[in-house]
Parts: sequence; structure tokens; C-alpha cells
Amino acid sequence: MKDSIFSLPLNRREASLDRAMDIMENPVTRFGLGDGGAHLTSIMDAAFTSFMLTHFCRDRTAGRTMELESCVKILTADNADLYSLHDRGLVQEGKKADLNIIDWTKLSMPQPKVKYDLPAGSRRLHQQVQGIEATLKSGAFIFEQGEATGELPGKLLRGPQAA
Repeated sequence: MKDSIFSLPLNRREASLDRAMDIMENPVTRFGLGDGGAHLTSIMDAAFTSFMLTHFCRDRTAGRTMELESCVKILTADNADLYSLHDRGLVQEGKKADLNIIDWTKLSMPQPKVKYDLPAGSRRLHQQVQGIEATLKSGAFIFEQGEATGELPGKLLRGPQAA
């Protein structure tokens, strides 16, 4: 059973995600700010942003849905505003070009898999989201077809960024 994954969805009530939708629509709620990677052997819902797009914007048949534009704003501009990262969060001249190019029809999340590729053979949970064609950071392609390109244009941010 060393490769087994057990998940107990504590936010579900009678298999409905209506309450989750209420929380997401609350103007003070922020998503996509998880500690993905900090707790490598725990489920920390680092893929929630992709689930939010697929389930609540595209696939949900029972209950309210979200408009894609609203969901993207929640995940980008609202988070940038919360942390005073004035140089990102919008596609606009003078802002960082941090973008995901997504094949909307292929966006999906297969089950997480256990990998033993950390130092000393330690395990981690890995969930490779499918349908993200490329990721750009500061205008440079850092991932293409799920593979790192070797470009590393990011830097450590400390405090609010200039407008």
C-alpha cells in the first residue's frame, strides 16, 4: 500500500459543491495561493486552480457555474492586487508577461501519482495537469507541453512591486 493515496474531501456536504461556489464568489476569498510543494507528501490541492477552471467554468452540470473571465480574474488580478504586485495580474502593456496557454478542450487532471524522486528516495505526490500547452514568465517560455525549457526568468519578490 506504499503507493496508495487516500483523500477525505472535508468540504463536501452531500456530494454538493454549492457551498464551495458560495465561498469562491465571496469578494474577500482568494484562491491559488497554496503551498504547493511545501508539503510534498500531503494533498494540498495545488491543482485546485485547474479544477476551478474545469469544474466550475466548463464541466459543472448541477448547480451554478462561473464565467471563465470571472474565474481568471479571481486567479490572477485579484491575487496580484491582494499582494500589491502591481506589475502583474493583467495582460497589459508594461506588465509582466506571465501567461498560461491552455487547450480548453484538453484541460484535465488525472489522478495524482506517488513519485520517489526526492533526495534519499523520499516520496512526493505529483499531479500533471494536461492541456496546458505552454507557460510564459516575463515573456519567456518556461514550460512547453509540460516540459521545462531551462529558461529561469523569475526572481524572489520581497514586498509590494512598483506600479
